[in-house]
Amino acid sequence: MKAYKVEVLVLDFENYGKEQIDLMLGDVRGLSCSVRGIEEADIGAWSDEHPLNHRSTSDQEFKRLFPVLQLEAQQAGDVALLNKVRQAVAGYYDALTARQHGVIAQNQALNEIEQALGMSWYDYKEKQGRKA
Repeated sequence: MKAYKVEVLVLDFENYGKEQIDLMLGDVRGLSCSVRGIEEADIGAWSDEHPLNHRSTSDQEFKRLFPVLQLEAQQAGDVALLNKVRQAVAGYYDALTARQHGVIAQNQALNEIEQALGMSWYDYKEKQGRKA
C-alpha cells in the first residue's frame, strides 16, 4: 500500500468556499483522503485570458499566489539533504562501532556527503584553479 501527498489547485467557480472544498475532497469514493492544509488566494475576475487558464503562465501565477508553498518545498529539499548527511554520519558511526577501519569509514562517509551535496574535490580544485 502507498500514500501520496498531492498538491492540487482548485478553481472555485461555484463559490463553495474552503470548508466545502475540504469536505468534497475528503469524500472521494474509493480513496481515504484527509485534507492536511488548505490555503486561499483572491485570483480576481475569471476570463479566458486569466494567467491560470493558460499552460504557459499558470505555473508562474500559482507561484505568485502561493509563495509560501515554494518556501516549504525548498525547506523539504533541505530536510531531505540534511537526512542524507545524517545517514552518512550514522553509517560512519556504525562502521566505527563494528570496529571497521576508521579511515576507510571516514572516506565512505565523506563520499556519501559529497554525493548528497553534488560536490567533488576535482570540481572544487578546477574552480579554484580558474580563480587564481
